[in-house]
Amino acid sequence: MCKTFFKYIIAGVLSVFFVLDFVACMPGPDLLKRTDKPLSRNEVSRSGVDFPFPASAHNIYYAQFGNGQEWEYIVRFQSTQEDCITTISAALTWHDKISGTASVYTAVPLINPTKLPVSSTPLSPVPWFDGIVINRGIYVGEDKSHRPNIWIDQDNAVFYYRETD
Repeated sequence: MCKTFFKYIIAGVLSVFFVLDFVACMPGPDLLKRTDKPLSRNEVSRSGVDFPFPASAHNIYYAQFGNGQEWEYIVRFQSTQEDCITTISAALTWHDKISGTASVYTAVPLINPTKLPVSSTPLSPVPWFDGIVINRGIYVGEDKSHRPNIWIDQDNAVFYYRETD
């Protein structure tokens, strides 16, 4: 009886050490980059973020997460309303070049308050994106895996981009 008890104790202790060792050795995400403070174009450029920001972009935020098949890429910046709208085409071209696809989307006016989605990856929370409400703006994209989603807040001249897997 005593030998069996000690076998269970030893097996339990070894199991705990195995689990702790496994968890400690697990690799982190393949990609995790973000800023939660507004940056200039020069600061973003030095950070290696590849996105077609217009020359007038400021108060730039970005977040990227990738781990295996899980992926999320979010960008937000302020600019002129005209440059925000012009960046739609540049962002779609950038996306198509990276993904090897050809995007054709129609701009949809946002005439009712529209709430941006909330990040569901380990990037969450993303306070400069999650649940932001746009009262008047434009939406371009498709809410599907690996498809661009672009929102323009026309009242505040803010450009939002999101892609997930």
